[in-house]
Amino acid sequence: MVHEVLGPRKTNVLIYEIDYNFAFASHPEIRGGDVWTRTAVGELVRACAEEGIEVIPEINCLGHQSWKEPPGELLRAHPELEELPDGRLPMTSLGTPDFYCRSWCPRHPETNKIVFALVDELLDAFRAKAFHAGLDEVFVIASEQCPRCRGADPAAVFADQVKAFHRHLAARGATMYMWADRLIDGKATGYGEWDASQNGTAPALDRVPQDIILCDWHYDYREDYPSLRILPAHGFKVIPTIYNDPAGARKFMHDAWARKDPKL
Repeated sequence: MVHEVLGPRKTNVLIYEIDYNFAFASHPEIRGGDVWTRTAVGELVRACAEEGIEVIPEINCLGHQSWKEPPGELLRAHPELEELPDGRLPMTSLGTPDFYCRSWCPRHPETNKIVFALVDELLDAFRAKAFHAGLDEVFVIASEQCPRCRGADPAAVFADQVKAFHRHLAARGATMYMWADRLIDGKATGYGEWDASQNGTAPALDRVPQDIILCDWHYDYREDYPSLRILPAHGFKVIPTIYNDPAGARKFMHDAWARKDPKL
């Protein structure tokens, strides 16, 4: 893949979502079934370096701590860290076909200690100067079932988690990447509740550091992509990020290029 596909196509960055599929030494209880070793990661990084490709590791953080109902690796090992779903949205209703994914509680005192130890191991193994924290499609947040987050402003909870990641990565000299959807107002832009937020997190856009690189993704073809105007106007560098609909991908990229905005 690296030498025969990515290199010849002049790829310069590979963001690899490794999640918990790594042989963590700090928390060996947290690992997927088919893990990367530090040696295997080193082989990938060297191969990419030969092609001029920077590798950025990613753990999909906060949300996406399961697929549907069975907990993922972090919450299976540490169930005390879960932000318990409260059913206020269809995708936060356990026991229903609409339930989407679990979240961790960003206000639990042990969450960041554990997660940042994993982040540090990946930064070292990948010899990385950047980290992608995911943070997309967070639906279970400020849950009424959580004793720490009940009644809290979802935007404040989300912003605090983003800022904690930013502080940690800045201390390591690493750039932070994240998905942009929870910072976009789904109702005001017309995007909807998946590739934008309709659960109160969007005001965090004005509360997080502007040197975070936002990856702006959308599923579908649209006549207009207002996030291409909104996110750069708030001072962020934005990477328009295509998905699996060819017509939508071409339109999104065309609209981004046509703006000639140095932040896109």
